[in-house]
Amino acid sequence: NTAPVATTGLTAPANTDGAIAGAVRASDADGDTVSFTVADAPGKGSVTLDAATGAFTYTPDPDARHNAAADEAAAADQADTFTIAVNDGHGGTTLIDVAVAVTGANTAPVAATDLNAADNTDGTIAGAVEVADADGDTVSFTLTDAPGKGSVTLDAATGAFTYTPDPDARHTAAADEATAAEQTDTFTITINDGHGGTTLIEVAVDVAGANTAPVARTGQTAPDNTDGTIAGAVEASDADGDTVSFTVADAPGKGTVTLDAATGAFTYTPDPDARHNAAADGATAADQSDTFTLAVNDGHGGRALVEVAVSVTPTNTDPTASTMIGDADAATGVVDGDVIGADADADALVYTLISGPANGTLTLDAATGAFVYTPDPAARHALAAESGDNNGNNGNNDNGTAISPNNVLIIDGRAEPNDPQRTANLQGRLEAVGHTVTVVTVTDTTPEIPADTSTYQQVWDLRYFGSTAPLTAAEQSQYTSFVTGGGFAYFIAENPGCCTARNNSVAALVTALGGGSTTIGGAAGSTGNLGSNVNSTYITEGTVVNFAAVSAIDNSQGIPLISDANGKVAAMSWIGRAGSLDPDVTGTILTVADVNWLDPERFSTAEDATVAQQQNVTALDDIIRGVVAGTVAGTISESGNGLGDIPTTDSFTVEVSDGHGGTTTVEITVPITAANAEPTAATTVSAPDAATGTVTGAVLGSDADGDTLSYTGLSSPVRGTVVLNPDGTFDYTPTAAARHNAAADGAGPEVTTDTFTVAVTDGYGGNLTVPVTITIDPVNTLPVLAPTVGAPNATTGLVTGSANGSDADGDTLTYNGPTSTASAAIALDPASGVFTYTPTDDARAAADDSTTDTFTITVADGHGGVIEVPVTVAVAPVSSQTPETAPEGCPTNCQDATVTFTGGTVRFSDGATAVTDESRLFRDVDSYLENGYVFDFVGGAGGEIGAYYGGYPNDVIHAHWAAGEVTSIEIYKDGGGVFDFQYFVLTSNTTLPGGPATGTEQVFVQGFLNGVATGSQVLLPPEDWGFPASSVSPGSDFDQVDKVVFTSTNSSFSCFGMDSFYINAPAQQINAPAQEAQASPAVIAEASPAVIAEDL
Repeated sequence: NTAPVATTGLTAPANTDGAIAGAVRASDADGDTVSFTVADAPGKGSVTLDAATGAFTYTPDPDARHNAAADEAAAADQADTFTIAVNDGHGGTTLIDVAVAVTGANTAPVAATDLNAADNTDGTIAGAVEVADADGDTVSFTLTDAPGKGSVTLDAATGAFTYTPDPDARHTAAADEATAAEQTDTFTITINDGHGGTTLIEVAVDVAGANTAPVARTGQTAPDNTDGTIAGAVEASDADGDTVSFTVADAPGKGTVTLDAATGAFTYTPDPDARHNAAADGATAADQSDTFTLAVNDGHGGRALVEVAVSVTPTNTDPTASTMIGDADAATGVVDGDVIGADADADALVYTLISGPANGTLTLDAATGAFVYTPDPAARHALAAESGDNNGNNGNNDNGTAISPNNVLIIDGRAEPNDPQRTANLQGRLEAVGHTVTVVTVTDTTPEIPADTSTYQQVWDLRYFGSTAPLTAAEQSQYTSFVTGGGFAYFIAENPGCCTARNNSVAALVTALGGGSTTIGGAAGSTGNLGSNVNSTYITEGTVVNFAAVSAIDNSQGIPLISDANGKVAAMSWIGRAGSLDPDVTGTILTVADVNWLDPERFSTAEDATVAQQQNVTALDDIIRGVVAGTVAGTISESGNGLGDIPTTDSFTVEVSDGHGGTTTVEITVPITAANAEPTAATTVSAPDAATGTVTGAVLGSDADGDTLSYTGLSSPVRGTVVLNPDGTFDYTPTAAARHNAAADGAGPEVTTDTFTVAVTDGYGGNLTVPVTITIDPVNTLPVLAPTVGAPNATTGLVTGSANGSDADGDTLTYNGPTSTASAAIALDPASGVFTYTPTDDARAAADDSTTDTFTITVADGHGGVIEVPVTVAVAPVSSQTPETAPEGCPTNCQDATVTFTGGTVRFSDGATAVTDESRLFRDVDSYLENGYVFDFVGGAGGEIGAYYGGYPNDVIHAHWAAGEVTSIEIYKDGGGVFDFQYFVLTSNTTLPGGPATGTEQVFVQGFLNGVATGSQVLLPPEDWGFPASSVSPGSDFDQVDKVVFTSTNSSFSCFGMDSFYINAPAQQINAPAQEAQASPAVIAEASPAVIAEDL
């Protein structure tokens, strides 16, 4: 067999993966079909073989390819071989070596740079090239292109480098107009990975500018006073020789600045508001200054900042002000007003009271200027004085009397007048403030005048505040004077039987040393203690002990201040005030100015009262203090008229401030209006004197202003007399008649009291009228009774009598008694005391000649006097005489309409009489009705009429008609007043229309009773009574008749009359025989009507 023959053919390697395709070409002489197998595989890759065709593909390993790419790779590193066997299937095998190239493969390194900041000193920049190689190759670094503006050092192994710019390059880079190219530099570094991979990286670095900043300072001129501008300049130098320029880096906060950019000259102008704020009262240093910053630039980045501090010149416009003052309030005197400020700067103004007012208080709104002036009550009250003219010169100058000169002798520092007291007729205000007391006619030298006169201003008058009454002679005698360290003092010692300490103090100055004297020793300024507490007014308790000296002296007024162990101070009163003392030398006139020469404690009156009478005035030696030594004789006088001035206006000053140094002041004058509190008063009245009825009392006035009050009678009492004293006390004595009238029963206040009025005035226009009501003490004498009793009527047993009362006061007596006893009926006339005693049949049947009965009559005088007297009467036994019978034709209880008055008369209470003609009696009765006259029918068939006006509840006529028994007719006129008819007619033989008469006893002019009734019957007015109007007598007045009510217990009783009336008619024998007239006929009064009239 012939072995096959083979050859190879190869393609170029693929760039992507380095694969090489090829084929083994074989021929076989035998014509055998050959096959291909890999006999030896490649060492650096893999091969794929087509066994039928011999085509193959060789693919190198990646590592083999990378090794083939190494810079020092050998030929063997860059080739590979493998062996293919060609087999012809007949034992013939041919081996063929295939050599292939291993294509190198490498990834180039990746690089970046990391740069540090430039060094400020030399501008160097350190950095490094940071590399990443996908193949993990070790790289190396080389400088490919050097920088143009500096140098670079490079670490070939690490890629670290340092760039150092040239100095010129740096200064160029610092120029203000430097371009980006001038401020940067570049150089190139190559990175090689040793496998053919290289990377070039260009490194760009900043060229740090280098420059020396210029040096600058400023200079300023003084501010301009007009607009506050300040001129100045910035002076600069540059070490590099650069040309500098100037700009405003920070503008001022309170103004504007203009700047010359080339020279640095500037002008600062503050804002007006800033200047005004700098003028504020509380402006700080910051408010009064401003700053701005200027920049000096050398054109190469060199910049110097200069802070310029300037002062802000204050400016302000002063405020202006005006006032608006309202009227004084009529009630309070308060004056409202406004200080109206204006400020050109629109500042908020503040209003401040800087002086005054002197006679009131001011409330000022500091923000608005509104004010409220409230005058002092004392100032207002002073203007109300009735003796003042209220024009600023108060006091009655016309009536004021100056003090007459009085000789004095000055001894050891005090003036002694020739007499201890002198008098002056003082009128008007009791003040002399502003006047002078002058010692003249010096006849002796003054060896020494102390320089410090205060050492002699000792306690002048140890008395209590509030002692308003003048000292009594006894009190004055208890004044003891003694020298104390150059001065002297007065005090009141409360000796037994002399004086009573004023103001309810326990003791005025109780004896502590030597016979009623309390020593006050020591010099002014030394201290002492009081053994008891004192308050701000006066010593109130305990004994004054260990009182060594005055603790202090108020040199302006000479007030001693006395303090106790607890530190409390009592300011005692003093006489006079020394405003100034002139310590001149020998022979000069000594003047003491501003003196109150009237001691308000020794002599006091209302501030504005007029004092017309002479008063004791404290001698002026109490005013001249110890200012001289030795003896000086002379006279003393007081200038002017002793009258002070009272202001009618007040003033105060307000400052208006704008808070920026601007102020203006406004003086404001406001009126003071007069004011006075009206006095008030209460009254006290004592119990009356039992014998005289005299009552003492007082009108107790009080005055809120403390004014002295005067009391004057305005109206007198009508029931007595009153004596009113100047202090308001009074004595009232009622008249005897008034006292007796006050005792009347039911007397009202119109007779039990009396009234007079008192005017209380305060001398300041205050007037009060006080009514004083006095209760009159009643007095009365009891009445006296001496009863008389007649003999019983033998037939009827009737007894008449009288109480016979009398009254020493002439009072009208009223009698009262029982209407019956167990044995009789009693009729008592309450006005006359005449009574009728009618025994019962049973009593007479049981009686014998010695039987008596007793009842009590009470008499009242209407003035509280009431007495009781027992009356004893004989009870007559029944007579055996045959009783008379009624006339023929008229049985008992007959009803004839005839009434006769046989032998009878009508007696009026005024003593007049009228004779009956047995048919008609005429008598005008108007006046009798008005005046309360009584009609008595005496004799005949019996009967009586009583007319009372005002004695009953209304007008009343009592008509009692009887013959042995009583029938009562009571007629009332509604509403009171005089009966309205012309005359009163008593008629007999009258026939009633409408039927026979059944008991007509009396007829009045106005009509007739129609009908008969038993019991009670109401009769309508006359027009309904059933008779013609023509039958009515003249003078009728039917509209006065309301109704008629009558009552009969047995038979009918008819009557006729005007006005409403009552009838009480028990069964009577009307036509009884005529009775013998009694000496004292009984008048039956005040019968109790059975039915009370009612208006229709």
